[in-house]
Amino acid sequence: MKKRMKKSSHLLADAIVPSHNEAATIGKVVKTLSDSGFFRRVIVVDDGTDKSREIVRGIAKISKFSGIVKLVHVRKRIGKGNAVRLALRYVKAPVTFLCDADIIGLQPAHVKAILAPVVSGKLAMCVGLRDKKSALVKVLMRSFLPLIGGERAVMTGHLRAAIRNPLANYYGLESVLNHYCRSSRLNVRKVFMEGVNDRVKPRKWALKKGTYDLARETVDVMLTYACLYSGHDKRVRSGLKRLIDSMYRSKK
Repeated sequence: MKKRMKKSSHLLADAIVPSHNEAATIGKVVKTLSDSGFFRRVIVVDDGTDKSREIVRGIAKISKFSGIVKLVHVRKRIGKGNAVRLALRYVKAPVTFLCDADIIGLQPAHVKAILAPVVSGKLAMCVGLRDKKSALVKVLMRSFLPLIGGERAVMTGHLRAAIRNPLANYYGLESVLNHYCRSSRLNVRKVFMEGVNDRVKPRKWALKKGTYDLARETVDVMLTYACLYSGHDKRVRSGLKRLIDSMYRSKK
């Protein structure tokens, strides 16, 4: 499969969409992925309490999406990484495309740009960078900040190996994937997704809940990186891991 990835390559990739109360955007995301022609299956893991699963079920009933969209409903919140781990039970393709459910502006061309170099075997992972409004943030994302974007294509074998790390249970998933690829010396690239952005948590949920979850996500990512790069001190790693777990036991 060369640079020009044809839609017949859908047998080589499955998509995973973790979702928690994303009714405002999940329909468009799932339709874009399902209608792109690139995926054997689009697997949605929903652990929320809003109308998201009804929206996904409605899409799955559309004849052209029949057999492509699969919904996995979880009654309690399990975290992003655990949702991906659950979805992997249904993945059969050699390449997996991870996609957040809260993004806006995703088009098949964006998906293709991320998928193609992994499907072709040139890369082990390709990460999409969102189109943030701030010019400074764009520069930082491209040159300095860690690759924390939720839209990424990765060889399924590498994803299965990386996600065994319990640090990937929640929002540390991307950090663990980055560390795994780096430590394994795998080829990784990032691509800019023009016109693609996300709904920040304080705006899409109640202010208090959204702000709390955003803070928890930020701390989780920071602690995960600290844990991954803390060397061989098991006590430090163990303490950081317990701290991350405590954040999710204290409040959902």
